[in-house]
Amino acid sequence: SDSQAFTITGGGTWNVSDRQLVRTDTQSSDFTSKAISKESVYNFNAPDYLIDISDKVRAHPDADLMVVRVNYPRAQFDPNGDYKENQAWRLLTYDWTDINHDGNLWTDASADGVVDHVNKSTISNVDGNLDLDFAASEMDKGEYVRLMYHRPGANTLMNFVRDPKQRMADGIFLGLQHQARSAAIPTTDFKIQIDWYKNSDWSWITTPSTASGTLNASIAVPAGTPYGMYSGAIVLDNGTDDMVIPVSVAVAATVAQDASGKITGSLEFGGQAVATAQAGYLYNNGSVFGANDWGWRAESGDWRFFYLDVPAEPADGSLFLAKTQWAGTAPYTDIDTLIMGRSANTFQVFPDSVFGAPYIIDTVGGSPNTNVGAGVWRFDTATGGSTDFVAAPAQEGLQAIALHQVGWQGDAFNSTFSVTLGSASVAPSAVDLTTATDTGSFDVTFESTLALEGLVAEAFGLSQPSETSEPGQQDDPNDPSSASIKKDITIDHASRLTVQTTLATDDFDLFVVY
Repeated sequence: SDSQAFTITGGGTWNVSDRQLVRTDTQSSDFTSKAISKESVYNFNAPDYLIDISDKVRAHPDADLMVVRVNYPRAQFDPNGDYKENQAWRLLTYDWTDINHDGNLWTDASADGVVDHVNKSTISNVDGNLDLDFAASEMDKGEYVRLMYHRPGANTLMNFVRDPKQRMADGIFLGLQHQARSAAIPTTDFKIQIDWYKNSDWSWITTPSTASGTLNASIAVPAGTPYGMYSGAIVLDNGTDDMVIPVSVAVAATVAQDASGKITGSLEFGGQAVATAQAGYLYNNGSVFGANDWGWRAESGDWRFFYLDVPAEPADGSLFLAKTQWAGTAPYTDIDTLIMGRSANTFQVFPDSVFGAPYIIDTVGGSPNTNVGAGVWRFDTATGGSTDFVAAPAQEGLQAIALHQVGWQGDAFNSTFSVTLGSASVAPSAVDLTTATDTGSFDVTFESTLALEGLVAEAFGLSQPSETSEPGQQDDPNDPSSASIKKDITIDHASRLTVQTTLATDDFDLFVVY
C-alpha cells in the first residue's frame, strides 16, 4: 500500500475519480483478399479493401477505446524463412462522412470485392503521392479521413481509436492497403479481432469524491495479486477541464533465502491463470501479442517486466536460472528472457553517482542476441522449441526479468507465457589446490531449484599448450583472408580455447574462425 498528497493549483472544487481500462467485449472475423491481379496500382491515399464496422461501433456507444488487431500467416509473409518480408500490408481506420448523401462510401461497380482506384499523373499533395482520379474510382471523394494507420514489417497489425462512437460521423471503416505484392502470394488470409475497452473504477485506489487545494490518494494492492505491472489514473474534473494523474504500480517479488544466503525455492511469473484473469487488460502479465517491425529498430516487439528483490547477499557460486515457456507456435513465436541486476554505471555523465537510485540495473544474463539488423530477430532457443533457459549471477538487491517478444508466427493474437525463476549453485564455488602429485580428487555438489530433465555434467581439466614460431610477412590489412599464417585446430572435449600471440614490433591481428 501507499499514499500520496497532491497540490491542486488554479482554485475551485474538483470532482475526483479513478479509472482503469477494462475490456468489455471482443469480436473476431475472417477476411481473405482477392487475387492481386484485381487490385489497383498502390496509392498511399486510397484503400484497396474497405470493411464496414459502423454497426459494431454503434453497438458500443460507451467504449473509450477500440483496438483492432489483424494477423495473417507467417507463410504468407516470409514463406521461405529467409527473414525478408515478401509482401507488405497497411491497416487503417477511416472515419466516413456521407458528403454526397448517397448512403455509401464506395460502390463496387466491378463486383470484384476490391476498391478500384485510378491514379492521375499529377501530384498536388505534400507527401508526393500521385493524385487520385475520383471520377474513375469507386470511392467517394472527400468522404474518408484516416484516424490511424499502421504499416509494420510484420504479419500482425494494430490500430487504436479513442472514443470511436463519439468521433464517428456517418460510419467507420477498416481499410487495407496492399503496399508490396508478390505473385507467389496471390491472396492473403486475415484474422481480425476488435476489442472494446471502457474506463472503469479501479478498486485499488481510494480518493475523496471532491478536492480543493490538495488531494490525498491511497492505493492498496490486494493480497495474491500476480507479479507484474499495472496502470490506471486518477482524474480531476470541474465540468470543463480535466486533469489526469497517471498511476503505475509494479507488484514485485521477494526471493526466499536461508540463513546462509542460499536461494531456496522458485518464483513464478505469468502463466495461464494470470493470462486468463487479465485478458481484459491492455497490458496482460501472462501473455504477449505480436508487435514486431522488421522495418524499425531492434527493440520492436511486445515487452513484459517483472521486478524482484534479493534481501541478502547470495551464497558463493549462486546463479539465477530462468525457464521461460510460451504457448505460441515455435518457430517462429519467440520470447527472449533478459535478467537484469546491479551493474556498473557507465552510461551517465557522472558515473560515480546514479540519478534517482542507489545503483543501476543492466543486463547480466539472457537469451542470445540474434538480431540481424533493424527489428529482425532469428528464432533461437536453448531447446529448439517454445522453452528457453537462461542463467545469470545472483546478487543482493533489485533485479528485473524482462521478456522481449522477438518473433511471431501469426496463428494467434496472444501467446501465453510463464517464467519459473530459480537458482543453481555449485559448492565449492572454486578450488585452489597445491600438490606434488599428478593425481587427486575432490567432491563438487551441484544443486538446482528447477527440474532439469536430462541434465548431464562434464569435467574439464588442464591441457598442455602448443607453442610454435611462425615467420610473419606483410598481409593486406583490409582483407583478413590474406593472412600468411593460418593454422587448423581441432578441439575435442574442451570447454574453452585460449589463443595468445606475441610480436616484438609492428601490429599483428588475430582472428579465430569457426
